[in-house]
Amino acid sequence: MKVDSGTNLAMSWKDKLLMGSDVQKANTQKEDDFKLLEGDAKKEIVDGIPAITFSKRVHQFIAKRMDRTVIVKLLGRRISYFTMTNKLQAIWGTKQALQVIDLDNDYFSDKFQNDEDYVEALSGGSWTIFGHYLIVRPWTLAFTTTQDHPNNLMVWIRLPNLPEARSCPIASLSPANKEDRSKDNKK
Repeated sequence: MKVDSGTNLAMSWKDKLLMGSDVQKANTQKEDDFKLLEGDAKKEIVDGIPAITFSKRVHQFIAKRMDRTVIVKLLGRRISYFTMTNKLQAIWGTKQALQVIDLDNDYFSDKFQNDEDYVEALSGGSWTIFGHYLIVRPWTLAFTTTQDHPNNLMVWIRLPNLPEARSCPIASLSPANKEDRSKDNKK
């Protein structure tokens, strides 16, 4: 039996999808280069429940992979994955497709392919879907889906008699800021 070691090797589905994009191939190669080393994952039992703790190096790798990712939540209304994906693509008008993941507690994770679209989504204005405000915030390591609402968020304030194009984020509200403001009002 003769085996041909020529160029007619079968391509993987991933290679076919990424074909023609040197940037995509370079990024994929970098991602594939990550290997768990001895000590990167610590297995233990806490109160009878198995737990895995990852090293700082693994957390840094995850944070790097989550670059250009925002967390969104529609206030006051539940929405399906497909509807959210279609609406976000329409209102943001991204140049490249979004990678949307449906998370617990009506949160969605949206990863952008370029910085322009990412910055526009974060700072382009107050976004609404079906008349409900959309919370848009950058992903952080501290993000958790266990909270019904974020503990701080950027607000957009429109002052009367100013054109809408002049709206801009002027404050970040958090429970601490609310308490400080209420104390000042009581004086």
